[in-house]
Amino acid sequence: MKREGEVALSSQARPLILIADDNDDVLSTLTALMTREGYQVIGAKNGAEALRLAQAARPALVLLDVGMPGIDGWTAAEELKRNPSTQHIRVVMITAFAFAGSVPMARRPAWDGYLTKPLLVARLLRELREQLDTSASLRS
Repeated sequence: MKREGEVALSSQARPLILIADDNDDVLSTLTALMTREGYQVIGAKNGAEALRLAQAARPALVLLDVGMPGIDGWTAAEELKRNPSTQHIRVVMITAFAFAGSVPMARRPAWDGYLTKPLLVARLLRELREQLDTSASLRS
């Protein structure tokens, strides 16, 4: 239901976000939050599925958990940036592995942003807006 003063966004105007996390609770919570914020959302439970969905759906942004089985988030991010058809997609890493060596890795060219779990909602939303704004400015 639309509140007074709100403008309804068409599905074309709402950015698509791909969330990849092997934890069902995290995936469902982030999906609900992003949907409530007006984004279109698709989910993946591992890196291989995230790569397949990114290729097929071409989201504006991918939230990638670092510690997934099979193809982990680091490898999936590198693959996304190496592929000409997905290299424009903004990639934000999310991880519970918040040790000193992980932050510099996140600044490598394959990743556009980095957040640690537990995720703070305000920080997550700010990061998404900044990344999507950057993506829009790069396209224009």
